[in-house]
Amino acid sequence: MNYNNVEFEEKIAEFYKKVGKNVRQARKAKNVTQMELAEYLNFKSVASVSNAEICYDNHHFSLSQLYKISLVLDVDIKTLVEP
Repeated sequence: MNYNNVEFEEKIAEFYKKVGKNVRQARKAKNVTQMELAEYLNFKSVASVSNAEICYDNHHFSLSQLYKISLVLDVDIKTLVEP
């Protein structure tokens, strides 16, 4: 498939939104608050988790953060990145 830069950016944005949604669902399933997750990830504020979960202003979780989240929530990282 051929994608132009705009199409790639749209696909990437969709992916980040889906990952944020997956993290939110997994977090809620384990009864972990955004504040608790922020503390586990050593974020300075809960807003960092909130923004990444909804991909606000292009904030998203990094691969290393997703790995930590998978450990904290005891879920396979694949469930966090499933499209």
